[in-house]
Amino acid sequence: MVHRPSRRRRTLALCLALMSSGIVLAGASSAEPAAAMPPLPTGGLVEVDCSTGPVHLNLAWGQYLLRGKCGDVYVQYKYAKVYLESAERLFVLSDDNLVMADTVGRLVISSTGSTIEVSGRVGSVATDRGCCNKLRLGPTRRVVLRDQFTRAVFKRLDRLVVRGTHNRVRVERGRTRVTSNGRDHVLRLRRA
Repeated sequence: MVHRPSRRRRTLALCLALMSSGIVLAGASSAEPAAAMPPLPTGGLVEVDCSTGPVHLNLAWGQYLLRGKCGDVYVQYKYAKVYLESAERLFVLSDDNLVMADTVGRLVISSTGSTIEVSGRVGSVATDRGCCNKLRLGPTRRVVLRDQFTRAVFKRLDRLVVRGTHNRVRVERGRTRVTSNGRDHVLRLRRA
């Protein structure tokens, strides 16, 4: 059997090739037009300085490197790749994004199909109306999962509230207080 890449992967490969050649695929939002974004360098990576205030990332297929300690970061467009050191509040509001960070104070996810990895500490996490997200987070204080089919792995987790349906949560170490509503959840909690 010959493996054919999915339509989404073919489209992603085409858009990444266009971005690296200097052709920009931009989308506008009502909050801030795409023309206000910095121009893409030849590598396709947009560097953003977080010291200027809240950061709104709204370029379709964009790749962002956020420098410094960020306050509020809003990922508002699909298929973005975001790399950042730290953020006080990170809002993932659109679908199919990849977000990688060192530390996040508060993480709010209202998307479908996003992958979020935080290697360091996370204060709190809230998901809402999403589906099929993948989370891999460091030590976390509190998590409220309200969506469905989310896969989450935590290094340590103090408090977990699971709602929705078909969520999968794994905690690698520590003691976790759990409240589970909804149905068909799979919870794997390891004791220290």
